[in-house]
Amino acid sequence: MRPEFLQAMQAMCREGDALFVLDEVQTGVGLTGTAWAYQQLGLEPDIVAFAKKVQLGGIMAGRRVDEVVDNVFAVSGRINSTWGGGLADMVRSRRLLEIIDRDRLIEHAAKIGDWLLGELAALSERHTDVTSNVRGRGLMCAFDFPDARTRDVAQRLLREEHVLVLPCGERSIRFRPALDITEPELAFGLAALDRTLTTLAR
Repeated sequence: MRPEFLQAMQAMCREGDALFVLDEVQTGVGLTGTAWAYQQLGLEPDIVAFAKKVQLGGIMAGRRVDEVVDNVFAVSGRINSTWGGGLADMVRSRRLLEIIDRDRLIEHAAKIGDWLLGELAALSERHTDVTSNVRGRGLMCAFDFPDARTRDVAQRLLREEHVLVLPCGERSIRFRPALDITEPELAFGLAALDRTLTTLAR
């Protein structure tokens, strides 16, 4: 989604006295190269939902929530989450955050994500007949195929080479690897992708 669209939505929420809520379930906790994707977009959300990378579901909220009488943080039982609140989940989540901080995995995601995006762009330049629209932030990258059928064939061929990618939209493939993925691991996947695109071009 384009930053200017999100900024316009934020402005409309402010004008309408509504809370501006962002879903960072997939993008949050470092995948895009910053702790939160909104930090790259000039946004100031009132509430952010998160999950996945911290192995539990939760939200964080700013001060505007306190303007709402009997909000969910003030009144017990007003909000529930499938993964929220379990002691074991919270201990595991804290440990994951400590590892992410200790190993500087958010900085790693930004750096290696730039490299991945550059490699994908180079692949796309060599295979313009079957790829287009390479895009991404940090390790969250994607590109398009001409159609869904070509994308699905590519996904199957990559799986046969032990490379898993996610289909998205009508004709795209996206990458959402672990924060600690290494350059050799990505290079393995990129080499398989290069071979797959060569096969498709035939």
